[in-house]
Amino acid sequence: EIIVIVIKSIGEFINSVVKIAKKPHIIEIM
Repeated sequence: EIIVIVIKSIGEFINSVVKIAKKPHIIEIM
């Protein structure tokens, strides 16, 4: 169960990174 939570968290993190990378205001978020 813990492994599933970790994988899900990594997936959400990657999705958020991809969304940020697609937007032009990366510096503002950083």
